[in-house]
Amino acid sequence: MDQNILDGLHALLDKQAIAELIHGYCRAADRRDVTAIRALYHPDALDDHGDYYRGSAEGYFEILPALMAPVITMQHHVTTMNIRLDGDAAEAETYVLAIHQLRGENGPADHVVGTRFTDKFEKRGGAWKFTHRAHVMDWQLSNTTSAITAMRDGLDGAADPAYGFFRLFRRGE
Repeated sequence: MDQNILDGLHALLDKQAIAELIHGYCRAADRRDVTAIRALYHPDALDDHGDYYRGSAEGYFEILPALMAPVITMQHHVTTMNIRLDGDAAEAETYVLAIHQLRGENGPADHVVGTRFTDKFEKRGGAWKFTHRAHVMDWQLSNTTSAITAMRDGLDGAADPAYGFFRLFRRGE
């Protein structure tokens, strides 16, 4: 097979693996699955969530349950994704709409964010993982009273119906 074709196939496979990391992060965050989030990062990775947290990814994992505590429900929607490869290193800028219903002082409140994940990755031992993740907040919309009608079939953690329905998607993976 032509070397250019092989190189192109390898690049597609690498970009797909990186896209799956980004989507996997969103799914794990929405299900509040810190074990699954941790598995997406290299042990020496950094995380920058702006005013919420800046430091080692491990430190981020430790405070994540407290950050998620006021959230009733959330969904991260990935839109535009740009990935650049350089051997076993890569960078990506991903646009995300994150919708949150929060516990407020006077009942549920809405918080919608237009954010970008700016990520650096490395392929180690054949596996792509985050080495540095930073959020860029472009805009937000907050309502002190919620306009979201929460149907709430979706639940947090292991109680979510998806974990009982799927055989191939398991908690913590």
